[in-house]
Amino acid sequence: MTANIGQPTKSMKRVAILGVMFLCLPMAMVAQEEEVKKRPNVVRRLLNLIDRMAVSGIDTNYIEIPDQPWTFVLRSNLSQSFINLHSEARDDSPMKMRLRSTTSLTTSVGAWIGYRGYGLGYSVDLSGDKGSNFTTGFSNILDLFTNLSIGAMGARYGVNLRIRSYQVDHSLLAAWEEGGKNPTVPEHSMEIVEPMKVRSVFADAYYMFNGKHFSYAAAYDQSAIQIRSAGSLVAGLMYHYSRVEYDSGENIELLDIMHGVGQMKMWQASLGAGYAYNWVPGKHWLVSVMLLPMITFYNRGKVFYYEYDHPEDPTNKEVHYVDSELTKNKVVPNFDTRLSITYNRAHYYFNAYGTYNSFRYDNNAGGTIRLGDWYAYFSWGLRF
Repeated sequence: MTANIGQPTKSMKRVAILGVMFLCLPMAMVAQEEEVKKRPNVVRRLLNLIDRMAVSGIDTNYIEIPDQPWTFVLRSNLSQSFINLHSEARDDSPMKMRLRSTTSLTTSVGAWIGYRGYGLGYSVDLSGDKGSNFTTGFSNILDLFTNLSIGAMGARYGVNLRIRSYQVDHSLLAAWEEGGKNPTVPEHSMEIVEPMKVRSVFADAYYMFNGKHFSYAAAYDQSAIQIRSAGSLVAGLMYHYSRVEYDSGENIELLDIMHGVGQMKMWQASLGAGYAYNWVPGKHWLVSVMLLPMITFYNRGKVFYYEYDHPEDPTNKEVHYVDSELTKNKVVPNFDTRLSITYNRAHYYFNAYGTYNSFRYDNNAGGTIRLGDWYAYFSWGLRF
């Protein structure tokens, strides 16, 4: 066994990045007083534009913009994902099968620093799925980390991009006859020898029709402060892509249950309208709720078929790709819901918010798949 002397590990790199962010905080605070004089023209114009956008079109009787443009945030994240696979038996059999998998609860901690909601952050996982989280105002990195999120918020809009990847190594298997009571079926634990790999991309955009009185940013990045209760009609657009892979010779039993489908790709686009409300129950407090029913107007999938020997033969684990097929799914309803609670002071704040997502696809091989996840953020922010 040989050791890679001098080669930094992934953990060391993550700690180093987090350390650099903490070291940047005092430098940013010292430099703030001289930043106007020292900014290059392009940077100065960009920051001035962000300043103007922050106050454009708002009623200051309802929304307050902090005097301090910079924010340093310590944050913690909780998240969990699930995947359900449904399949019908072959040869006109009335049997149906369901595989239900849920990841362990993932926790992470990190830091973020930015200017009026645009910035850079990094966090590391403490338990659950292995990986790290990277957040930035501008990025096109897709496969660098386990979790990546990008966001931008203004007086009337919110845009978010989140990338999530995880693995599943166990599942609960249930089988029942058609017409039976699915929820009452006893489930049996099934080991997935070679972990099932899932990667998802979530993107959404919102437009607030009452941006004069209602602030989306006050609830979700605290670059504004809601000082009086207000609501707004909301229009939203959501995009989702997922790739699920379990095409390993170790998973022949799973391949057999899913009729030879060993990999799936899925795309969805949804459009909807709903309502968001910022409630100010008392000085310094804000509770925000958004409910957005949606219609999935674009719903496509692609399944990949594999050949293999009978699963009862443990000696032969060869799997060969055969063909792929593009599937078109029906227009289906969907929804997006969010909840945020914030405690604000002049120079700091506490915030907690969460959301839940669920997506369903059908394939032409007699099966369906449902993917979903929830996550919650807890943060303490310092304005300067």
